[in-house]
Amino acid sequence: MSARPMDRRRFLESAAIGGAATALGRLPLPRWVPAPFELEEATIATLQAAMQSGKHTARSLSLAYLERIDAVDKQGPALRAVLQVNADALASAEALDAERRAKGPRGPLHGIPILVKDNVATRDRLQTTAGSLALIGTTPPRDASVVERLRAAGAVILAKTNLSEWANFRSTHSSSGWSGRGGQCRNPYALDRTPSGSSSGSGVAIAANLAAAAIGTETDGSIVSPATCCSIVGIKPTLGLVSRAGIIPIAHSQDTAGPMTRTVTDAALVLGALTGVDPRDDATAASGGHGQRDYTGFLDPGGLKGGRLGVCRARFMGYNAATDALMGGALETLKRAGAVLVDPADIATAGQFDDSEFTVLLYEFKSDLNRYLAEWAPGATTKTLEDLIAFNDRHKEQELPYFGQEIFVQAQAKGPLTDQPYLQALDKDHLLARIQGIDAVMAEHQLDALIAPTGGPPALIDLVNGDPSGGGSFSTPAAVAGYPHVTVPMGYVWGLPVGLSFVGRPWSEGPLIQGATGTALPRDGGAGARLSAGRAGRREALGPGRPGQPPQLGVAKTAYEVIVHHAHRLHERVADRGADEAESALAQGGAHRVGLAAAGGQVAQRAASVLPRRAADEVPQEGVKRAGPRPELEERSRVRHRGVHLLAVANDPWIAEQLGDLAAIIAGHPLRIEPVKHLEEARPLVQDHPPRQPGLKAVEDQLGEQVLVVVERHAPFRVMISDHQGIAVAPAPRHHGGRILHAGASPG
Repeated sequence: MSARPMDRRRFLESAAIGGAATALGRLPLPRWVPAPFELEEATIATLQAAMQSGKHTARSLSLAYLERIDAVDKQGPALRAVLQVNADALASAEALDAERRAKGPRGPLHGIPILVKDNVATRDRLQTTAGSLALIGTTPPRDASVVERLRAAGAVILAKTNLSEWANFRSTHSSSGWSGRGGQCRNPYALDRTPSGSSSGSGVAIAANLAAAAIGTETDGSIVSPATCCSIVGIKPTLGLVSRAGIIPIAHSQDTAGPMTRTVTDAALVLGALTGVDPRDDATAASGGHGQRDYTGFLDPGGLKGGRLGVCRARFMGYNAATDALMGGALETLKRAGAVLVDPADIATAGQFDDSEFTVLLYEFKSDLNRYLAEWAPGATTKTLEDLIAFNDRHKEQELPYFGQEIFVQAQAKGPLTDQPYLQALDKDHLLARIQGIDAVMAEHQLDALIAPTGGPPALIDLVNGDPSGGGSFSTPAAVAGYPHVTVPMGYVWGLPVGLSFVGRPWSEGPLIQGATGTALPRDGGAGARLSAGRAGRREALGPGRPGQPPQLGVAKTAYEVIVHHAHRLHERVADRGADEAESALAQGGAHRVGLAAAGGQVAQRAASVLPRRAADEVPQEGVKRAGPRPELEERSRVRHRGVHLLAVANDPWIAEQLGDLAAIIAGHPLRIEPVKHLEEARPLVQDHPPRQPGLKAVEDQLGEQVLVVVERHAPFRVMISDHQGIAVAPAPRHHGGRILHAGASPG
């Protein structure tokens, strides 16, 4: 397994051909190429410098980001990160420009465009709906406290971001980033991968440079998980450091808001603007004397020296070899920076309070949501959780097309917060997550912080089954304890981001920021915070070209037709029919034809889709060099999971690249396509066997390792290629000129 780095300057060019479940929309036609964006990777400091010099104003910055939202979020790859832009944003920016000219800036956030999650109330023309159609048209009586503080700091509230509807607390098999109001938000690093949630839109928007910073909220993982999946910085503060007043709740025992940014410095700047005691949130009383109005004093690149960091391995490592490899590189980086590592330093109680956490969330959700609706949505027709359940039942097509509301129903069945099962569960949470959990291990080893991978690489979007449970998320201990958690980018697994987490005792945001700063390196152009271990921990791909770049493949054929068969109609051999019959079969859903236009020239290979194991014996072009040794495919790619086999045979890299994306679009799962020399040997085996017959095994036996059979959950299609050509390794890529002409299917 090799990792291929991918910064945000390149993500759109790759993601524009990335696969996604068909329900997300068809592949952009033709391939979309992003226009240059002046503010790409801009930090808050560089934006302030631009306004100070007169090069930009708050209005021009806001307008530039609004145009970026239109180009990238509404058009192009259509990330669906932003639910609604603020019609008042430009007027607000103009007023702040006038104030700057008259009085100077209020502080570092003056004129800075910021996004807020759609569960944070705003008293303007923006909706506050938690992504649900049920709250459209309601107007909160005032801004949420965090919005008041942002406006007081001079920030421009630019837009509301998409989210997992109701902060991902509606269904037991939901898809992170999906809401009835906004649809499925998509990860900018690979459009078929989850952005995670519930602050999905906030994470995606910052990764895609749609604003300078965003506000997310977290109950368990909803800031740090999108941050790790989108390669940004996220801070989940100590419970009570930031007011929750005016935020649509899940549970007051765990809810908080926090910054999501591209750099640690920007996160520190935004966090300082959010803190403070708020009489509308009793939990903030405990923050008196602990919170800071300015966390930039902790931005010390040498701050790790002498710091004691405990490595949490049990339950939080060992689930993904590539993630472990990145973590190994990160540990070496931390040691070189002067940190003292205690390895392992496991949380003894990890995994022992999942049941009690869920019980607490169910009880508090019903109570807290009913209270929010009464105070913050007085004009809503849905005034209780029971009303929301009924609304969803009446609007199933819009609200329940993919998954239900099982959690809503469970929460509605709970009683008051005086019930003994609730009180006992809350006591268990505090005992196991705090006293016997994080507190115990940090005291035993005299630690300054606990560290672990925030999670594994983002999984595939799956609207049929919901988010997969791959294990490894490091969010729960700090979330249940109410303790701070900071995540920063650590590296990439095949271009998919992975983050590094720092967890500490209550009110230790400053030291955690200091540690995160000490592990970060500037991005290209001096912007961003990327962990150096992301480079140190990855294994380079082998082959010609620059280090870390996969070999480029040459092709010598120009016209192909691919028939994508539903598994249960594979034996109908749609490819062999006449044109009229084939079109009829396509219309009836029996198959889907994809035309591949001229593919001559040299084709850049997308590492996330295809990894040929060897070159063909014969090279079709003169002067083309043979391949060097190739990295082996992951072992898990041959493991059979539940679901239908997905088979593809190809020996043309253009077909391989495009079908890798196409299969992900149709099936919602990745497809790696192996080059073969003798496709005609495979064709009858692929076509002539109806479902549940041994055709697939026969293909494997016939062609051995030359055919890669990828088995994934719910991959309901098989792919047959009607023509083929040899491949060769070329030293450099050129634009191939090909494009997918048509793609369409229904999931499952």
